[in-house]
Amino acid sequence: TNFTTRLAMSKKMFFKNQNSKSLLDFYPCDGYAYSLQKIKSTINYVIRVQRSSDNSQKDFKAKEITNGTLTNWVGGSNNGFVKTWYDQSGNNRNLTFLNLTNLIVKNGLLLIDNGTPYIEYTGNTTKNDYSLSNTSGLNSTNASLFTTYNSNDTTAGMVFQSGNVSGSTFVGTLQLGSSASIYEFSGSPICHVNSILLTPQTRANLHSKIVLNKDVLVSFVNVNFSSASYNLNKSLPYVYTANAVSQSLKAKEFIVYNSDQSANRINIENDIKLRYNI
Repeated sequence: TNFTTRLAMSKKMFFKNQNSKSLLDFYPCDGYAYSLQKIKSTINYVIRVQRSSDNSQKDFKAKEITNGTLTNWVGGSNNGFVKTWYDQSGNNRNLTFLNLTNLIVKNGLLLIDNGTPYIEYTGNTTKNDYSLSNTSGLNSTNASLFTTYNSNDTTAGMVFQSGNVSGSTFVGTLQLGSSASIYEFSGSPICHVNSILLTPQTRANLHSKIVLNKDVLVSFVNVNFSSASYNLNKSLPYVYTANAVSQSLKAKEFIVYNSDQSANRINIENDIKLRYNI
């Protein structure tokens, strides 16, 4: 079948990636892309970390996150907070964390789940907690988003926000028992969860597809970010949860295209699922 052929091609691409090229070499990103893995061959550092012992900061490569370099530098029972999540798209749209709330090392231990590291977003983190550099031109009428994370959120949450922090401007909203749309955008966005079309596209249905503490890939195509209220240059990956104490999101990868990736969606998703064993 066509799907089988695409999956086989994606697997070949994946194993080739390990030697030379990565996802964004095959499908260049015109928006922004954050990952704790190396997803573009020309990228050097993926994050900047601040340690709690003396507030020193240092950049780290993807392999240094998992080979002990990061935890050795953080040291002892200290914490390591992500200060900058570097944009791997090549567009220099780096994500800066303004507050020391997003951990990658906790009490001297690397945060890792399902075999891969993550950044811990806790409580009601909002767009006010981040700064996005070089935002010009992010106003696509047909954007595509690929988000990889897992959560212990049992009630409600969302992974992207646009516009004013206090406004109802979200994409990817999940909420137990709610028949409302997962979008608060114009247009007709299409959502897939682990490559399966979400039908109906309600908050309750998306909530039901999120397996607690398991990695999940949620993708969106045909998202209209062209208006002044809903703009990619105002949109940041973040988590809002109903309970600021007990709920958290484990962020692993956010890739945002300022263009339609419907034709490439399956191959992009297959690469991501292979890397995260989804």
